[in-house]
Amino acid sequence: MKYEYPLTILTPTYNRKNTITKLYDSLKKQTIKNFQWLVIDDGSVDDTRNYFETLKKDEKFTIEYYYKNNAGKHTALNYAHPYIKGELVCIVDSDDWLLPTAVETILKYWGTYSNNSNICGLTFLKGYDENKSVANFNNISKEPVISNHIDYRVNAGRKGDCCEIIRSKIFQEFKFPEFENEKFLGESYLWNSIGFNYDTVYINEILYICEYLEGGLTKSGRKLRISCPYGGMANSKTYFIRKNNRKVKLKILIKEAWLFICYGKFAKLSRKEIISKSETKYLIRLNWLFGGLLHYYWKRKFGEA
Repeated sequence: MKYEYPLTILTPTYNRKNTITKLYDSLKKQTIKNFQWLVIDDGSVDDTRNYFETLKKDEKFTIEYYYKNNAGKHTALNYAHPYIKGELVCIVDSDDWLLPTAVETILKYWGTYSNNSNICGLTFLKGYDENKSVANFNNISKEPVISNHIDYRVNAGRKGDCCEIIRSKIFQEFKFPEFENEKFLGESYLWNSIGFNYDTVYINEILYICEYLEGGLTKSGRKLRISCPYGGMANSKTYFIRKNNRKVKLKILIKEAWLFICYGKFAKLSRKEIISKSETKYLIRLNWLFGGLLHYYWKRKFGEA
């Protein structure tokens, strides 16, 4: 497939008109402007739509804005699929922004790895500023490392948000499942699914600056997640995959089994239904008591889903 641009910067947004202006300003400052800014508005009721109407006159780079009914960030990412015009996709939230050389740096590194079909993309660091990383990565190489999300992030315990850039065709290959009346499914669903199939280049460099706002998904916490139990089950299920000699460590599998059972109970599924949906029946049976205790604790602390 021939793409119009080397990169699509994809921004799902919801009622963030007052913060997305900072992202726009950072895109205007990019040293390379050969990219598509694709904005999917997930049903904003503020002035976001009018704001983008005024930006259509801007010719510094391509801006495409689409509005949809509110259903959650993961559905906005799915909605973006047919509108992507870049070879690569970089998801940038509407309350964050990029450093001026971000696009230039992405394209520079991609020129080295683009011909390797086993590599799905690049992962850079996000920062609270240019010097302080969001992710808790200790003892990481100063040189790029080729690995995969399962080994390098999940099993190694490298936690925290990163700036992921992915081939568009692979991003479109792994669509988020959508469940009625549920508006949250964590992005780890996507990165885990990709990690069992492709490698990634990990680069120890901050390109992306975060600002975690009250009301944002990152700060919404466990209560949001238990209100979307089918999404929680789907996310936990990605940890149970075994493929291409990649598998998640046992202690992580046990934790996800507890979560899978807990979310299943919040979804009001029977024991038989939860076990049948897991595809790792022995693991769920062995951890049934602990998953049940976690459900009991969260139910008392947060209430029903």
